[in-house]
Amino acid sequence: MNWKRGFLRMWLVLSIVWIGATGLLGLQMRAENDRIWQVREAQAKAAKAPTLPPLPPGFVLDAPPPVPPRAAYTSTPVDYNPFAPPTHTMRWLVIMFAPPAGLFVFGATIAWILSGFWRTRAAP
Repeated sequence: MNWKRGFLRMWLVLSIVWIGATGLLGLQMRAENDRIWQVREAQAKAAKAPTLPPLPPGFVLDAPPPVPPRAAYTSTPVDYNPFAPPTHTMRWLVIMFAPPAGLFVFGATIAWILSGFWRTRAAP
């Protein structure tokens, strides 16, 4: 029985499960966060929208209402840019990859320490 190979395979399986689970959880939380921001943005727009009295019958507007410039909009998760790494993405990458890497380093260290206690046979 090869303990090193068995522990390496167990670490590989656990790491794949960990990365998959945290990645799936991160995607679900990001989608939930996007939905929350969309609702908050809609509520903020509704609160800021001016209320005007109804137009008199037969009144026609001469020009369409002015559109505010793009710079007036705030940046929200709705304007998602996959190439700009936000802090949440970096945090999730650390959560995904740091525990498997730490566990590997810990296991390699323990294997190295235990290999020092085993007796080596002298060459004939």
